[in-house]
Amino acid sequence: MKYLLLFFIIFSVGCATGPIPETSNPKKKIENAYRLRDRGEPLKAEALIGEALAIFKTRESRSGIAGAYIAYGDLYKSKSYQGTADAPENVQKLKTYQDSANYYQKASDVYYEYGDTFMASWALMGMGDAYYSADNLELACESYDKAEVISQEVSKNKRELESGIRRFRNHVNCNE
Repeated sequence: MKYLLLFFIIFSVGCATGPIPETSNPKKKIENAYRLRDRGEPLKAEALIGEALAIFKTRESRSGIAGAYIAYGDLYKSKSYQGTADAPENVQKLKTYQDSANYYQKASDVYYEYGDTFMASWALMGMGDAYYSADNLELACESYDKAEVISQEVSKNKRELESGIRRFRNHVNCNE
C-alpha cells in the first residue's frame, strides 16, 4: 500500500511538472499556455499564445482570435507573469496591466462585432479586473459599467452575467 501511495505521488508530481506536448492545434496551444502560466513559466506561455493567435489569424477564426486575446489578458494580469518583472533582463520587455486591459478590450470588440454579447461583456469584466489589479478603481468601474450595458443585450445566461458583474462591482466598491 505504501508503494502504491508513493507511486501515485511521484506520478502526480511528474504529470504536473512534465513537458508540455508539442501541438499544431491552436486551441491546445492556448490550453498549454494556461498550464505553463500556472506552473510559473509565463514567458513560454506568452510564446504559445502568439503561435495560436497567428494560426487563428491565418484561418480567419474570429472566436479563436478573441480567445487568444483573452488568454493574453489573463496572462498579463497574472501573478505568475507580473512576478517575472523582478528579473532585470525582463524589465523592458514585459507587458503591464494596461496591456492586459487592452487585450481584453480587443477581445470584447471582436466578440461584439460578430454578435457574441455574452463574451463581449465577459471580456470587459476581465478588463475591469486588470484595472483593479493595477489599483485603477475608476477605470475598473468604467469597465464594469460597459459590461453591464452590453449585458442588457444578452438574452441567454443574462442573470448569471449580471450576478457576476454585481459581484465584481461590489468587490471594487463602485458607486451605483
